[in-house]
Amino acid sequence: MAVSFTQDMRNLGVSLDDFDYMRDQTHAQRVLGQVSTGAMPPRRSGEAAWSPETVQLFRDWMAGGYQP
Repeated sequence: MAVSFTQDMRNLGVSLDDFDYMRDQTHAQRVLGQVSTGAMPPRRSGEAAWSPETVQLFRDWMAGGYQP
């Protein structure tokens, strides 16, 4: 079953909830690069870094065709 942005990512507290922006491959790749290195969210934001499981879920969502 494909990963759904609305059902799977938002429920994990992913605040990048502009689906139209995120389904653009360039934007999603940029975000993936930042979250997989821990550069985003910035420490000063007070938000926790994404867990390896959440990063993988994001990768799976991308690989599955950016489902809404």
